[in-house]
Amino acid sequence: MSVANSSSLASILQRKSPSPTISSMGKPRIRLDAMVITTGLHSSPNYVYYTAGRGPHTGGTSGYYQWVHITNNYFNNISGHAIDSSTGSVVLVEGNYFNSVTTPSVSGSAGNEYFMTSSSHVSTCTSTLGRTCQANTLASSGSVSHANTAVLTTLESQSAVVSYVPMAASAVPAFVLANAGTGKIN
Repeated sequence: MSVANSSSLASILQRKSPSPTISSMGKPRIRLDAMVITTGLHSSPNYVYYTAGRGPHTGGTSGYYQWVHITNNYFNNISGHAIDSSTGSVVLVEGNYFNSVTTPSVSGSAGNEYFMTSSSHVSTCTSTLGRTCQANTLASSGSVSHANTAVLTTLESQSAVVSYVPMAASAVPAFVLANAGTGKIN
């Protein structure tokens, strides 16, 4: 797995962002061995490339609930799947750029994901969160049909999500490549 600027999962999640990268939606509790986040996480912007899956994998532990906002990341040349939401996860995916990604997202049987790919998804998100939302771009990538609106109603009370201003997905590759990588640490 190749992720710019990272040597561990914690550093992957602490990438440079126009706003705070890890945002507390309450008191965060992270158990890195199982990536259990019981209250909230904001991940933006990362460069994830030449992987085969689980970038990131959320959920998977019964009884734990993870509220995750994945925005303005550049997923490039991934032969398997990129995002993997499973048991207990509530995931909002917006403003990301997927280039040559076989399966941009797989959603486990118990995962909840709102992955914006259309203007109607953006309209619903904007209306619910009260701010401008951004669609994801799927360039030479597979399709996604995870639009569980319960994710939006769960996150509409989370100030870190509601106050965040995502950039348009079309601007993500240039921004991420200019601001992530070896020697580009802020």
